[in-house]
Amino acid sequence: MESQKKDILQAFSQSDHDLFQVLFISTPDLFACLGLTQTRKLLTNFSKNSFYLLPEPLRLGEFLTNYCVSISAQKIAVKTNILYDVTTTLNIGAEFRVAPKWTIDLSGNYNPFNLGNDRKMKHWLVQPEARYWFCEAFNGHFLALHALAGQFNVADMDLGIFPSFKDYRYQGSMYGAGIGYGYQFVLSKHWNLGLEIGAGWIRAHYDQYDCPHCGEWRGSDKKDYFGLTKAAISLIYVIK
Repeated sequence: MESQKKDILQAFSQSDHDLFQVLFISTPDLFACLGLTQTRKLLTNFSKNSFYLLPEPLRLGEFLTNYCVSISAQKIAVKTNILYDVTTTLNIGAEFRVAPKWTIDLSGNYNPFNLGNDRKMKHWLVQPEARYWFCEAFNGHFLALHALAGQFNVADMDLGIFPSFKDYRYQGSMYGAGIGYGYQFVLSKHWNLGLEIGAGWIRAHYDQYDCPHCGEWRGSDKKDYFGLTKAAISLIYVIK
């Protein structure tokens, strides 16, 4: 990485071409990963950097290169899903870079609360996921493959999985898998915003009861669900 940095700095300091041309010629991969919007932002703000004693092309080259190097070096991130936060579901996730374009994401959700008027969506859920990034880890578009497993105790909720959720209480376990697509925005050196949507299959094994509290047991069954398996708007802190 240091040799690449020196080559880029030399290209900026020796070239008489327009700065944008130098960017495309000497750092096409880095420029593509940053994207036009992010690069324009960098070009607008780089003069605020402390490299003011260097010639302008060299300042710009070092600023952009350091930025790209810092992104590619990121390896660990922690996150929370804002959509789960809104439903009072406690959640936390961690993501680990295992290759330049591969990360492993692991998230956990827990909701122990009664929502009032016999309504409840108590559950815990663990969801591991492997992600392939088109550009580089923690930046831009990615495809994902996830699994999930958990337990639930739900009553008086219209979630669409069981049409009779509003009339009975269901308690049981579930597992499944799915695929997803997402995009991650780089907000600053340590903060990102992530979006993801996923679909797949879930199998639920459950006991059915007459009422939310202590109603008569009506039997056991299982059900297969095909549809949405993941939705996330995540606030992400990149540790390193």
